[in-house]
Amino acid sequence: MAEKTEVINKELDELKKNWKQKLDLRAINLQAKAIDQSKILQDLDKSVKKNSALIRKLRNITDENKESLIIEIKQLNLSRFVSEIVNVIIESILKAKNILAIVEICSIIHQRYSNFITELLPTLIQTLTKDSLNSNANTSETENEKNTRSNQKRALLRLLTEFVICGLSADSDLLFNILYELCTTDQFKDPNFNNLNLVVSFCRSSAELLGLTSKPILARFLVCKIKYIELLIKYIELLINN
Repeated sequence: MAEKTEVINKELDELKKNWKQKLDLRAINLQAKAIDQSKILQDLDKSVKKNSALIRKLRNITDENKESLIIEIKQLNLSRFVSEIVNVIIESILKAKNILAIVEICSIIHQRYSNFITELLPTLIQTLTKDSLNSNANTSETENEKNTRSNQKRALLRLLTEFVICGLSADSDLLFNILYELCTTDQFKDPNFNNLNLVVSFCRSSAELLGLTSKPILARFLVCKIKYIELLIKYIELLINN
């Protein structure tokens, strides 16, 4: 029993640490526009060769290469390549396990280039809400292709949520509007309720947003009689309004 309690307390400490990191990142991201980066950028390397090499690396962002990518981003002037980076970031989101690493990379780029998020968000939202999940629009797709596309959309939704929490989007209604749009898709356009299934899947996995990834920690919250969904909403509101 003592060992289980120690494990739970250790996970709770890690949870608090992760929350603090997100709050700190949110504060930095929200203040980024107020900082003039022009003097810093003019002294950085504009080499097309080095910039192109970095963009290729951004196609595969992982926890393992995250730190080296951040170092390269800080050494280069990427002003002329923001649109290319946006497209590459969208492509690299397929594996949901890399989402937090992608958020950190996007934060570093956002802190240097104010037009990065203004270009990335519309593309992200369009990719997430377009009718590509509709059965009628993709009758020739194989089951494997449908699963791949569905997994990408789940990753995009998770990424957008992290963007709101970490201050990459100051619009607190953005996520809720997208969830509403997905839930109210015309049944004739989406007869298999693919978009609704996407939202349900997101809600089921949303415990990860709080770091509640183990049954003992979830049990502790339940014993304390805290309704999970209320906790999730309050937590996101706290981060947004902080």
